[in-house]
Order: sequence, then C-alpha cells, then structure tokens
Amino acid sequence: KNKKIKKSDAIVDKKENEIPVVDPSISDTKEDNKKLLKLIDEKYNYMKGRIIPQVYNQDEYAYAKSLNYENIIYTLYLTKDTPDEIIAFCKREHPYAITMSTEWAKLDSFVKALDDLGVYTYVHTINDRKQYEDLRAKGIDGIYTDALFD
Repeated sequence: KNKKIKKSDAIVDKKENEIPVVDPSISDTKEDNKKLLKLIDEKYNYMKGRIIPQVYNQDEYAYAKSLNYENIIYTLYLTKDTPDEIIAFCKREHPYAITMSTEWAKLDSFVKALDDLGVYTYVHTINDRKQYEDLRAKGIDGIYTDALFD
C-alpha cells in the first residue's frame, strides 16, 4: 500500500520507563475530537507530523484535513454510514486507515474493496492470537489490542 507512513518509518523508543513508545502516535478522544485536534494545531503544531488523528465521522475527517493532518484514521466505531458510503468516502478522500469492529471485518467484499483502494484496515479489540491470525488471513492489516500476546 502506498501510504506516507510505512511500518519501517515507526520509531520505537524503549528508554522511557522500559515501555515501548511508538512514533508516530494515534490521537483518540471520544469527548470532543475537534477540540483536541485544534489544541494540537494551535499549541503543539510542531508535533503534528507525529500524530495520526482517529476520527469518528466524515465531518471530523474533513476538519482534521482542514488542519493539514497528513494521515487520518477513520474509525467506524460510531458510524451510521453504510459499507457503500464508506467505500465512496475512501475513493474520494483516501484516508490512511479504517478501523472497524469484527462485525465489519466479516464483510469480505468490504475489506477487499478497502484493500483494493490501498486503505489500511485495522480491527478492534482483538486479544486472541488465533483471531488475529484469521483476520490477517482475510486481508486485515492489523489490530488494536489490550495486551500483546506471545
């Protein structure tokens, strides 16, 4: 997939309390996403290249884009959009990634359409290695997890 950030671009810093810190980081708030994005833009603009906003609807996506965030994740957690509407959105906007529940991930044609568009796909929240492997076999690029597993 031809995206601005590749896996090899992520930097892991183990010096901070021996806990891996990955750069870039994903921002996520369920309260007032626009307020957080504006705060980062105004007070921490120098950090924007290290932050990937996660937005909950197309309006928030447009707002993040208007603030010149380069890579934006659209999460389907709260969406009322249909799969066809999301595919049309991705054709038009080319988001960095879509994150979804396991229910969305069961829609094989949806996952394939996103892959064909070069959109990374992530599923939340997966804490089981077998489930992770099954999702990867389906073409899902990665997962959100509460704990890393062996």
